[in-house]
Amino acid sequence: MNSVSSLAQQFKPFLDWNKPRIELLAMLIVAILKKRTVNWTQLITTFPTTVKGDSCYRRVQRFFCEVSFDQNTIALLIAHLFAPNEPWTLSMDRTNWMFGVFKINILYLAINYKGMSIPLLWTLLDKKGNSNTTERIELMDRFLKIFPTQRVKRLLADREFKGKEWLNFACGSQTIQQSPTSTKIRKCPFVVFSHWLWVSKWFYRSPERFGDKWSILLLQEQERS
Repeated sequence: MNSVSSLAQQFKPFLDWNKPRIELLAMLIVAILKKRTVNWTQLITTFPTTVKGDSCYRRVQRFFCEVSFDQNTIALLIAHLFAPNEPWTLSMDRTNWMFGVFKINILYLAINYKGMSIPLLWTLLDKKGNSNTTERIELMDRFLKIFPTQRVKRLLADREFKGKEWLNFACGSQTIQQSPTSTKIRKCPFVVFSHWLWVSKWFYRSPERFGDKWSILLLQEQERS
């Protein structure tokens, strides 16, 4: 079985599409991996078919005009393909760039897989700059509804994702507002590690005390010299 057929077989239980559309999605993904581009003109050159290029191009056009992607379904599919058979490590991050005159600002939650972070869920932010607590909580709520029983080992994020209200939500309690020496923090399902100066305001300095609890890592970005 070639890579396109194998991938299409993986898609079938999750996508309520007809066979040609599922196969086309598989061909597009394989083509992107081969060509390292999303340019349709280049992608169609890899399609395993004798159909002329113009016809393949129009087929791709129709696909993106007619097909809608449900994020919940895609999240389940990605988890099926890449999730480890152990508690997951997730990453939350935001990417911001310009596409012509359009500002693209995406907040996403990803699953970590073999040194990569593969987006599970995302939110297009209609603004510039950092995400806020409400947007982060909404994204995590979506994850919890789709994967209500999934065990999570760590949630990784950078220094954008600090803040009392957000961390209280992540911990599922109000213990962050307690004294740094409060033993109530031990009940928190997430443990926070970060830059020494910031963590010392809220948490123990010895993360190993929390054993196998879940952890949320707030990774301090290295300062440029």
